[in-house]
Amino acid sequence: MNLWGSADIIHANFEGIRLGVQAGQLGAAYFLPTFIVPLFLITHGLMFWLLLRNEDETTVQAVAARAVSN
Repeated sequence: MNLWGSADIIHANFEGIRLGVQAGQLGAAYFLPTFIVPLFLITHGLMFWLLLRNEDETTVQAVAARAVSN
């Protein structure tokens, strides 16, 4: 779902630009594209980084062993 969410956020941004939505037209919802959308993009980027990073198997096993022992 991470790919779908990223594509949806980017598509919504392009549609807003294409339609020429002005900040005053959004009213109180102005904070959504100003603050929430960038946070969503950062969150999606971090999730992609976590999913795609290359970890060797010994590191993963050591972290799992520490989590179980605590």
